[in-house]
Amino acid sequence: MASTEKFTDKDGFVCPKCGDRRLEIVMTDAVVSQELDFNPHTKELLYIGDAEIHDACVDHFQCYHCGWVIPGATDEETLIKLLGGNAE
Repeated sequence: MASTEKFTDKDGFVCPKCGDRRLEIVMTDAVVSQELDFNPHTKELLYIGDAEIHDACVDHFQCYHCGWVIPGATDEETLIKLLGGNAE
């Protein structure tokens, strides 16, 4: 790990900058699709359900709240190890 900054405790991830516990993945070069409908009365597109990610490159992992980037986490396996887990 490139940094000695602590970002885990007994319950998992904790952001050293803001204290939030939520993680976020940031991806680039993504191929994403989502079902759409058009309402002719309101002339608006309606997004249905959740978007599906078909292909993407992981750029980094960060705190969902403040955007603090987890140092050295460039893939899920490394992230799991940095968080104290056992990657398969």
